[in-house]
Amino acid sequence: MAMGLAVEDALLRPDNRVLVDIRRFTGSIDWGMIRDLRRHAPWSTNAQNSVRCAYLLPDNYPRFLTILASFYPGAKHRAFKDDASALRWLVQVPASACA
Repeated sequence: MAMGLAVEDALLRPDNRVLVDIRRFTGSIDWGMIRDLRRHAPWSTNAQNSVRCAYLLPDNYPRFLTILASFYPGAKHRAFKDDASALRWLVQVPASACA
């Protein structure tokens, strides 16, 4: 529902930067829902890699990033252990934008 509202308010753009913190997550993941979220982000499958997704992951989630990257191949995905490193990476300007 939140993604649908963000689309309606034009808050989702092809160059979004996303920080996902699941370090304290407990429970199960609805992979079908994560796959279905692609309908709100049709640009997530393009090859431009302008979307950056940083993940703060617990140690017991080694395959989480690989699975998400397969659902959203048009984004750059990277895992981090601390907020500061993730935020630094998210705000970096790609070299191609500086040319």
